Amino acid sequence: MAYQFVDPFDHYNSAALLYEYVSGSCPISSSYVRNAAIAGFPNQGIYVPANNAVRKNLKSNQGTLITFLTYGAVSLPSSGWAPICAWLDAGTYQCYLGVSATGQIGILNAPGGSLPGTVLAASAPGLIAPAPTTAPNHGIEVQITFGASGSVKVWLDGAVVIALTAGLNTINSANAYANQVQLGWPFAGVGLYCDYLRVWDSSGSYQNAPVGYDVRKLTKLPSGAGALTQWTPNGLSANWQNASQNPPNPSDYNSSNGTLYDAYGMPVAGFAGIPSMTVAKSYVEKDDSNTRSIQIGVRSGSSNGLGAAVTLGSSYVFIDTCISTDPATGAVPTAAAADAFQHLKYENV
Repeated sequence: MAYQFVDPFDHYNSAALLYEYVSGSCPISSSYVRNAAIAGFPNQGIYVPANNAVRKNLKSNQGTLITFLTYGAVSLPSSGWAPICAWLDAGTYQCYLGVSATGQIGILNAPGGSLPGTVLAASAPGLIAPAPTTAPNHGIEVQITFGASGSVKVWLDGAVVIALTAGLNTINSANAYANQVQLGWPFAGVGLYCDYLRVWDSSGSYQNAPVGYDVRKLTKLPSGAGALTQWTPNGLSANWQNASQNPPNPSDYNSSNGTLYDAYGMPVAGFAGIPSMTVAKSYVEKDDSNTRSIQIGVRSGSSNGLGAAVTLGSSYVFIDTCISTDPATGAVPTAAAADAFQHLKYENV
């Protein structure tokens, strides 16, 4: 498994709930979406204005990252380049994905965060149209290897626009890796829209390589009781109702004081193909002085698939885990099996 991070922007209403660094005001709204909403499923995106940014700490240091994001240009820069997405090592900008005044997509190195920096590789011009747009209208996938002799490859809307290019200096720190991803730029740029951001690395057996085609996100919230309802509902009467509050409401929650499971049924989306990944997320905290940990994942039939245990703190945080195989079969899930997964929580005291 090579999962690092995903954000469909559908399950919360303030960037500060999920991102460790937020510069300026970056609103989240159902207006900023690439695809029309499907009845019964939330659908939101983020607007990152010029001179604003959101930054996420990844799970680990990684020498190669595969990043997909939806993108809409508020405008093109009047000259030179403007950042879209950057990769950092503990606050040091390694390099960034940018858009040019002529509508190119490129990868640039910006020592000290000084823009525009050095163009490492660029597409043909005219790929990104100037405004007006008020939502993402492109899907961009980037594979980047960090190092003094690194490499990049870029897809736009499922087509390669920068072929694999090697021998590039893709770092500014002393380390040949990145551990943060950022949308926008806190002191420059032209603004952007995004409704899906995901980051994989190149390790493990799953989610470790570019998809190479355009994708869309779909977020499910609980719609009924699951097979296991062992936690205590507080606020609303049913466990699944507390778990489906969007954005999360700390007054409506489920609690556990032991090695107990809680599962929630999810709406059926009618998947036509196997999803590129299935990620479970929960918004959790502990409310006593004991050491508490939790595992989240999915239930498939009568089988449970859980991620690694996460030790809880005394403030609410989002935690997540990527489920790469069907726990009922041990194989990559079929479309129908993935669609039938229940969200699962287990307090691992």
